Amino acid sequence: MADLQVVFSTSDPAYKSVSVQVSNMTQTDLVNLSLSQSGSGFSGNFTREIASPVTTDTKLQHGTQDSIIIIYRNPDIPLDTIRKSYPFSGKILSLNSAIYFDRDADGFVDSIFTGITGEVTPSDLSSLQSLIHFPSARSFQIQSVAITGGGLAWIVKEGSPEMKTYTDPGDVVSMSDGILASGNLTAAGSVQVQDRVAPVLISAQYIISVKGDSISVVFSEPPEPFTSVRPFLFSRDGTVYQVTLEQNGILSGNQYTARISSVQSGFSIKGNDLVWINPPAMISDTKGNAQTNENNRKVPVTVKEIPYEIITKIINNPFRPEDQIPEAVKIAYNKSGLTPPSKGLTIVVEPTGEVLRNINLSGTVSIYDVVKNTIIKDKPGVYDLEKQKFYFAWDGLNSNGRKVATGTYIAVVDVFDNQKNIKDTRVLYLGVRR
Repeated sequence: MADLQVVFSTSDPAYKSVSVQVSNMTQTDLVNLSLSQSGSGFSGNFTREIASPVTTDTKLQHGTQDSIIIIYRNPDIPLDTIRKSYPFSGKILSLNSAIYFDRDADGFVDSIFTGITGEVTPSDLSSLQSLIHFPSARSFQIQSVAITGGGLAWIVKEGSPEMKTYTDPGDVVSMSDGILASGNLTAAGSVQVQDRVAPVLISAQYIISVKGDSISVVFSEPPEPFTSVRPFLFSRDGTVYQVTLEQNGILSGNQYTARISSVQSGFSIKGNDLVWINPPAMISDTKGNAQTNENNRKVPVTVKEIPYEIITKIINNPFRPEDQIPEAVKIAYNKSGLTPPSKGLTIVVEPTGEVLRNINLSGTVSIYDVVKNTIIKDKPGVYDLEKQKFYFAWDGLNSNGRKVATGTYIAVVDVFDNQKNIKDTRVLYLGVRR
């Protein structure tokens, strides 16, 4: 209905030409039209649009609720005038809402609902694709559109590389004034898009350190605080396994970090394992959109190991015959199935630093006198896994069970990180007083 035709019917041969004036109801825009003879009458075409008047063009601009006025004036008889008014009777469609969805839970909008006030017909769909405008920053590519209850369902592909599972002030859908094939009109307007997209993971990191392993993930948007100890699922080569976290995880913006309590028996976290949100955890954004899609976005795990140092110290140095072995050292020996001496000095080796991995150390101690005679050779110590400390208790006896004399002795401590297959050797000076 953008192109209209005026027909002037007459069989009077006196008419050699006919001109008419086409205007809107308020006569703020006029089009003078010369009709051409056509059969027993005259006809001519003009173009109309819903817009503000432009007096310098050949189109008729009018409002969404307007009438088109056609006036014929006989140039020979000024009082011979014909005036016809044609109300524009098309229904007006308007935009009332817009909603983003992420059906495949990959972190990108792939479906948009636009609520339409008024009836949309199948013949309107082509025109509506040029009249409805989506946010340019998202670079949406329209793949299909269908009529659904209360509006239109758009299947789209988001071209922006930025993963945005949230909306911001720039997420506005608008509709222009226009005429549809059904004869209906569209009214210009815009709406802020509503968010129905749940968060997904952007990245995940397995942090290995001395004081306990941890998992740190980055969400696509800040989630609401959650208490689940199994908020994520892990898999390797298609096999899913469970990781239990401690409840006192730290949520800062869109990053969440928590220590690992346990990993399902038979599994250990490795680089490039996949991790994703566990739907029963009901992790949601601040709008209440929970991630319940079991096929939500999977990301590979990266591994970060925080370096650690070991420190050594000696309890009861120099050693005197009356010095007692500390109770904690005795307990560690007993746990290892070894009998500790009741008196002596103790070499203590422990990892230090901002680390979270439970390491497993073992080691041996050799002691020499100042001229490098062997006192004892490669005697094992014990490791308290809970306290993360290696102990070696020496009672001042040589390998033959005899007391050594007062003096200074050299201890060579070889400590092994059994998980990393790393050896660290330390040399210490011990004193004995009799």
